[in-house]
Amino acid sequence: MLDELKAKLHHRRLDVRAEALAEISAIAGARETPLYLDLLFDPHFRQKLEVLRAIAASADGRAVDGVLDYLHANAQKLRARRRNALRRQSADESLACIASYLSRFAVQRPDVRPAIRDIAALSPYAAHAILPKIA
Repeated sequence: MLDELKAKLHHRRLDVRAEALAEISAIAGARETPLYLDLLFDPHFRQKLEVLRAIAASADGRAVDGVLDYLHANAQKLRARRRNALRRQSADESLACIASYLSRFAVQRPDVRPAIRDIAALSPYAAHAILPKIA
């Protein structure tokens, strides 16, 4: 079943890809963290929000470094999306998802706190979602 869903990750329709990833996440959870990280850095896989949701749902600490790397590598792009009214919601959702995931590890990994605070400063939507959790 998972192999069939993984094959759909390369479907030409973006909604089919997103649905397949959501199903993989629901079935496999943290067991597929390496797949989620591969997709997060795959330039041809455009459904990054769905990947971030899968990572957040898995709550697997193995993804912390990858998520931090993704955030640092894409900070400028996320800032630019926040300035664009049409893309702001997607950027805010991505930032909130990253911050929510990282906040789970703020005690064990104090190095994630600056990233969470940077996200909160950039996105009021994300700040509202996560700052009470880490204050």
